[in-house]
Amino acid sequence: MKYLWKTYFFVLLAIFILGFQDYEVTSENITYDLFIIFGFIGFAGFVFQIAIGKPVIWKLYFGIILIAAGAFLSFIGYSVISGRFESGMFDILLILVIQIPYWYGLWKYAYKSQKLWSESA
Repeated sequence: MKYLWKTYFFVLLAIFILGFQDYEVTSENITYDLFIIFGFIGFAGFVFQIAIGKPVIWKLYFGIILIAAGAFLSFIGYSVISGRFESGMFDILLILVIQIPYWYGLWKYAYKSQKLWSESA
């Protein structure tokens, strides 16, 4: 199973890096990318079983991700109901689905890795 997590980690990392091909520097992009990089650090901690920071940091980060994903899914739901759903939204929805294992890994890292956190204390 660890092999699958590592493979998934490197596939996501490659997708993120390839996303810089058409990169446009804006304050919003930089803020978003720093947020994503921070998450990759936590996900790497989960995948490679390294305690990074404190669990409370990753619990907060996971909570922020849930709020953002919920808001975005609500927006997509509203777009579908109101007939404003665009084809680009399907791509974004697919990206959200691809990220489910990433979120699961961050959840496990923040909430279900007590052994890892107790060994590092």
